[in-house]
Amino acid sequence: MKKILCYGVIILALVGWTACAHKPLPVDATGVRVLGKFGTGPGEFNEPFAIAIGKNNSIYVADARNHRIQMFSEAGEFKKQWGGQGDGPGQFERPAGIAVDKEGNVYVSDFELDRIQKFDAEGMFLLQWGKGGKGPGQFNSPTGLTINSVGQLFVADTYNHRIQKFDAEGNWLSAWGEYQPIGVIRSFFSFFLSLGAEGDFNYPVRVTIGTKDKLFVSDAYNNRVQVFSSDGNYLSQFGSIGFLGGSFKVSSGIAADKAGRIIVADFYNHRIQVFNEQGDHLDQWGKKGAQVGQFDGPTDVAVDTRGRIYVVDWGNHRLQIYE
Repeated sequence: MKKILCYGVIILALVGWTACAHKPLPVDATGVRVLGKFGTGPGEFNEPFAIAIGKNNSIYVADARNHRIQMFSEAGEFKKQWGGQGDGPGQFERPAGIAVDKEGNVYVSDFELDRIQKFDAEGMFLLQWGKGGKGPGQFNSPTGLTINSVGQLFVADTYNHRIQKFDAEGNWLSAWGEYQPIGVIRSFFSFFLSLGAEGDFNYPVRVTIGTKDKLFVSDAYNNRVQVFSSDGNYLSQFGSIGFLGGSFKVSSGIAADKAGRIIVADFYNHRIQVFNEQGDHLDQWGKKGAQVGQFDGPTDVAVDTRGRIYVVDWGNHRLQIYE
């Protein structure tokens, strides 16, 4: 029951395609492709929650309520799926984060089972680690994952309000962060005073690697992004609570492109925002709705080698791909 309630909270915080599944996705006049709809079949989703881009721009999606990972080609063709509900090797309760390393191995966090699983590029189970708890290598509802240039895995240990770092085989390396909300008033006036609580979190949910292996963390309930070195040293932060450009109503998915831009999903503002690595606001788009270019609670973003931006449109049970 505790995990069910926790999952509900993080959802609030963040929170005929099948017939054409083997054809390239049509491109909308706005330059947006839509992948998926509500359902349980191949290429359909029930609360998709996380995304990662692998070799050859293959697309991996954590299809949370269908308890599975789905894999697509760069063109959006369904390739395969694996998982199923359960706690055995290769099974999931709520896959909530996903990352792919240089060799094509796929790492998946399970929000309910407090563990990380590692698979090869085809979904073959390799290993797993973690259990519920507060100790090193233990988790309380892990979500976002990312991998740096030397293959180290960073995990947003959401309900422990910290980041944990592991090697590629799941050996624990380090952790940092504690629970520290900054408050609505301080966040609102962040342009005029320091937010404080540097290095601490209020439900960190997503992580990504920028230039020079800098780690960017979506500190969801503090409505900001924090920046760290790969050793966990605090560097900077940006964001505040609000609806103006550069502010958030729960920062969620986060990704970095080759040019050093940081793309952030703004969950309750139902939009995507773009920043440089210094935190300067560059662009934004989206609003609440079900039309192309609109969102219902975006939970994750990714960027491929061609610069296309992928958005997990959680409430609309689909992905949107910006050409």
